[in-house]
Amino acid sequence: MNIVYVKFKILAMPPNIKTKVWENVEVNGVIFIWYYIENASPYWWLKQEEAITKYQLQYQGCNEFYINCHIQDIPENDADWAHLGIVYGPAMLPTSRFSRLMHHSWDNIIWSKKSDMYQNDTTDESLPEQSKN
Repeated sequence: MNIVYVKFKILAMPPNIKTKVWENVEVNGVIFIWYYIENASPYWWLKQEEAITKYQLQYQGCNEFYINCHIQDIPENDADWAHLGIVYGPAMLPTSRFSRLMHHSWDNIIWSKKSDMYQNDTTDESLPEQSKN
């Protein structure tokens, strides 16, 4: 990212003009500005990520999901997925006839980092038996 500084001559600065100077740093092509309510200096600064500066990141693909719910349900339930089976599992009308019709089952709910999931993608051991041929 190239930042262009323009110099110009100011004849007279009005006395009522004031500005705040924010501490900032450019890391990996992004400008970060430090703000703290008590005007303290930064405790630490971001460091350059070598994989980004050397363009060594690999595209892992993307996902697109269409979910039939209110937008607020996603962040609320995504942060605490362990409660899904307890809160949303029982039927609204707890009779045997309705519980068979109106029951959610949240199975195989897992969370893992992408790096853990794709760690062995390039080895033959990670492939299913039928696709090794």
